[in-house]
Amino acid sequence: MSEERGCAPVILLAFLLGGVVGAGLALVLAPLSGAETRKRIRDVAEEVKEKAEGAIGEIRDRVKETLS
Repeated sequence: MSEERGCAPVILLAFLLGGVVGAGLALVLAPLSGAETRKRIRDVAEEVKEKAEGAIGEIRDRVKETLS
């Protein structure tokens, strides 16, 4: 029985610490406003598009070299 009482403060401290860490992360990772979210999506989409175009160009060149 005494062992159970010894663990209770540790469990409570872990629970409280987890709550504090979770609250901090929630504040840091809170969603952006609609306009900011749309801008971020637009920027990421543009980066993906540019990378895809570059990869397609490289593949096209390799295919041409292979077929030549």
